[in-house]
Amino acid sequence: MKQVLWITMLAWGAVTIEEARPDLIPAGAILLPLLAAAMLWTTSGTGIFTGGVILILAGIIRPHSHFLQPAAFAAAAAFLSAYRQADPWESGQRSFLQPPESAHPLILVCIGATLLFVPGFVNNSESQTLVWNRTGQFTVIAIPLTVVLTALMKLAGELGLRRTV
Repeated sequence: MKQVLWITMLAWGAVTIEEARPDLIPAGAILLPLLAAAMLWTTSGTGIFTGGVILILAGIIRPHSHFLQPAAFAAAAAFLSAYRQADPWESGQRSFLQPPESAHPLILVCIGATLLFVPGFVNNSESQTLVWNRTGQFTVIAIPLTVVLTALMKLAGELGLRRTV
């Protein structure tokens, strides 16, 4: 229950910061990296479910996000966390296509960004330069934040602050 409360508070803070200056911070630039880290931080489906619900609520608050984004983001998080659960070195089988665990949050953020910006490229109502500017702003904020959160997750695991059961 404490994890759900922390995830919800961090997501609310991210949405508040994004909505305070929408001209500087595009929608999802802080929220998606935080939810990717939170979904992969939890060891159960609670974090994935909470992140999906928060994305649905963020889609209601800000209706410019794609309607499939919460489902695809949660499904990708579940798929990547299933890879993390099984230890490939114990069984002696390691898939060639399995990404390293430290790349999982970045993969989730890229999936979320794709679902956020591809409809703008396909839809002719927005100008292409505006979509490219938003995409650039998003990546300048989201990618470094994702890398920092991934490093903090690794550091917490090394210091024993992360629950593995």
